[in-house]
Amino acid sequence: MQAAPDCIPYALSQVLATARMVTEDEWIHRKVLLRTLADLAEETDLDKSEPEIIFASLATAYKALGVKDPYENEKARCNKAVGALLEEFRQALAESKDRLGTILRLVLAGTVVGIGIHDRDTAEAALSQAQAEPLARDDSENLCRVLNRAESVLYLLNNSGEVMLDQLLITELAQSRKVVVVPRHQPILTDVTVEEACKMGLDKIENVEILDPGAPMLGLWLEKTSNELREHFAKADVVIAKGEANYQSLYQAEREIYFFMHANSPATARHLEVPQGSPVIFRHRPPDEVSAAAKESARKKRASKKK
Repeated sequence: MQAAPDCIPYALSQVLATARMVTEDEWIHRKVLLRTLADLAEETDLDKSEPEIIFASLATAYKALGVKDPYENEKARCNKAVGALLEEFRQALAESKDRLGTILRLVLAGTVVGIGIHDRDTAEAALSQAQAEPLARDDSENLCRVLNRAESVLYLLNNSGEVMLDQLLITELAQSRKVVVVPRHQPILTDVTVEEACKMGLDKIENVEILDPGAPMLGLWLEKTSNELREHFAKADVVIAKGEANYQSLYQAEREIYFFMHANSPATARHLEVPQGSPVIFRHRPPDEVSAAAKESARKKRASKKK
């Protein structure tokens, strides 16, 4: 998805936030911003997507700051805050009459978890508010149907914090099917890395495999990933993808994908035709399938008019 003009100031805001994670020195903040601006002006292809531009900007910032993972402590605090609620969530799931549907809604709510969630109370408030918010697009019933007959799932992770809730769904799915979980190849913002997913013990869950995408990136760009991941992507019965970066990199994919996210980006909101910031569980269908469905709908309308 081609980036909107809003992407440039947003990328710079991410760079500044990253610099502030590392140091309070405003001179360094300015230096990192100016270096990023120079790279943006010289190298950025305006046809690139938002995740590609943000990733390139952050790569410049990380190099200038001389850090591997400026969000390491932030991610740990966020995981601890959400993790403190897991037993409560497990109890609610045990009492739910729609266990899978409840987990899906909880996993979507988890996409609001981010920087600043440092304690149980803050995490609980954010998740409660998110769970009460109506969905702008909701394909969860269809997802439940396909999961009930699926034998394999490819699960694309997003942020720390929310990954604590992802593990509830991953554990549930892995009871009766193979689940391949894909974190990030290396640290980028608050996204979950392969190393972090393994430290959480996701690789110890029966029927779960952690798969490195094979290259550093924000989102999932299939042309940059390993052959093994591309094979899993093509053959999995169900693909679940968390977050906007995954959506913006896969929105033209030639297969069905279920996206869990808040449409915070203006470009994403416009593309999905939903209010900016709204939560969605969205079933992406291959372009050819969408075109065929539209033609069939038009045919039925014409036939109805003739009657």
